[in-house]
Amino acid sequence: MKRKGCVAHWSIPCLLAVSAAAGTARAHEVGVFGVGLLVPRVIHNGVGDTTAAGVTWLCPSDGDGGTVHWGFVDPDGLRLAGGEFTMAQGGRHAFVWASEGAGLAGQEGYLWMIADSNDDGLLDGSDEACIAGEAFHVNVTGQDVAYVQTWPFGAEDVLQEAENVAFDDIDQGPRSLRAGAQTGERVQTVFSVGGGDVTEVVLWSSGDLQGTHSVRIADGQGNEIVATMHFGHSHLNVIDVGTLPVLPAAFTNGYMLWEVPATGDAAPPMGVAGFSLLQSPVFGAVQSVTAAHHHP
Repeated sequence: MKRKGCVAHWSIPCLLAVSAAAGTARAHEVGVFGVGLLVPRVIHNGVGDTTAAGVTWLCPSDGDGGTVHWGFVDPDGLRLAGGEFTMAQGGRHAFVWASEGAGLAGQEGYLWMIADSNDDGLLDGSDEACIAGEAFHVNVTGQDVAYVQTWPFGAEDVLQEAENVAFDDIDQGPRSLRAGAQTGERVQTVFSVGGGDVTEVVLWSSGDLQGTHSVRIADGQGNEIVATMHFGHSHLNVIDVGTLPVLPAAFTNGYMLWEVPATGDAAPPMGVAGFSLLQSPVFGAVQSVTAAHHHP
């Protein structure tokens, strides 16, 4: 039986279930344990409308567990809150942002978590890849739960050339993201804005993205434009595709393709994580689609 809203031109809602089948030259590294865990977009408006994460502690060397330090950072890299919680080997921890960040309602940002596996209060090369996790945005009123992709990172993504750093001195979190798209690679994010659909494209970057960028926008039917877009923040940018003045009216379904830029000579390499959040009346829910990336 034909699903309501699925039409001959293969709209994005009809393809969500198969979008992951598209191959890339180098896959994202997600769903694996790391020293750190990045939740690229976090926000709450009370306990009924909040991002939440589930964290697992499972160290390669077993052990008794350790401490997870976390920081909440605004879109321009300013750390606004932080804390810690202890975990046992093989344990799980529920992190609900509305509870942890009660005074930050309405503030958009991102979250990093880092395992201190030897409990010495420092991030260094001896800390193991002990944590993995998943995140969701829960909307009780809308009876909806949207998956939020997380990315692992290593101690080297934070330390760069330093030997160690105290957790209280970690501000923006990872300064590179080897698990994400790198400089020179292209990031593809899908969108649908027809028939009442709304799409937000979320881009997180380890380096400074603020400024204008050239973006290719295609309708998936052989038509495309190259437009200049302004990213207003350094590390977290959320784009409401339907409100873009450069988007042709006929482009109701398609994708955006954007090349990850280089950083300055003295800066760490750029790493980007991205996904689309698509709200469609066909599903009556918010769906998330992880960005694809490949080397051109």
